[in-house]
Amino acid sequence: MFGKLFGKKKEIVEDESAAKAALMDAAIEEARATNPVAHLKIGAEELVQRLLSGMKSERGVHVESLLAVLGSLAGYSCVDSVLKQANALGRSTRECGIVDVETSDGGRYYLGDPINALLGQTDRSLWALVAGMVNHLGSQDYPDFAEIAGHVAGTLGGPDFGVPRVPENHRPGDLPINYVRDLWPAVLPHIEHRVPLLQERVTLFGFAAQNVIQMGKDVIQPSLAGKLVMECAVPMSRLDPAKVWA
Repeated sequence: MFGKLFGKKKEIVEDESAAKAALMDAAIEEARATNPVAHLKIGAEELVQRLLSGMKSERGVHVESLLAVLGSLAGYSCVDSVLKQANALGRSTRECGIVDVETSDGGRYYLGDPINALLGQTDRSLWALVAGMVNHLGSQDYPDFAEIAGHVAGTLGGPDFGVPRVPENHRPGDLPINYVRDLWPAVLPHIEHRVPLLQERVTLFGFAAQNVIQMGKDVIQPSLAGKLVMECAVPMSRLDPAKVWA
């Protein structure tokens, strides 16, 4: 289903002429002069449109699955970014405040403040953007980041890890880990092209999630949509990249 979204590891301009791509890049740079997040919002819109196109069936697009895809990729972008930042600095993960945990099943997971900051502790974190849209749509029932993080910590290495706790009628079509494995290698060239700065990448996914929460508000309540995004994001932010690229 996902193979046609971006093409496997092809350049982001695969379906555009080089001239058109250059014009788009120039327009984005001009927009950034007055709006520092213009490139993130445009990249988010492009991502959502490609996902909508790739996930559309004869019955339309399953909104819960689209939300789960964005939450899963957003979460994984956090651990991917902080590990790449540590590597670029020539420092160990622990020197950067990231703790790796090995579970009894032989799995490895990553925890720490740098990951949590991208997930939920800054103005442009995933949680902040999701909660902002939930509020914009008239609710103050925000996802409980601390509770979700605690639940995830208690399920590391177990069968409940990465299983979003949402009502049956709003379950996505697949598990977050499968969305990450299937889509991250295909999405990464787009993210690298639009967002060179590692610490900004989760914000692009946050803007994309905002778009879909608003788009799907008549199908799934914004508060529940926000919870679904975070239920997928938090466990995927703990994931060992070896599980994605295996």
